[in-house]
Amino acid sequence: HYRVGDGFLGVDHFVYTVRDQQGKTASAVVRLRATGGLLGDFDGDDQVGFGDFLAFVARFGLRSSDLNYDERMDFNEDGEIGFPDFLRFIGLFGAGQTGG
Repeated sequence: HYRVGDGFLGVDHFVYTVRDQQGKTASAVVRLRATGGLLGDFDGDDQVGFGDFLAFVARFGLRSSDLNYDERMDFNEDGEIGFPDFLRFIGLFGAGQTGG
């Protein structure tokens, strides 16, 4: 059983290892993305709007090794905030959640 902490947003991972009766093992890294809200809503205002666009543009071109890289903007999870991610973001632009 795996659970992320309350309020956690972002990417987490764990290593899953199995062992057979002969003692041989195999491992795999399992990555999980906890968004906790509206995809593309980087500023947390329940809208994918201009503020989110500005945040995205400020990080466009960054790679996972760069200081200000934000994995929430790397929609295709290739380690770079690039053109495919921009196309995905544009598809989300204008989305919002209504209170209820």
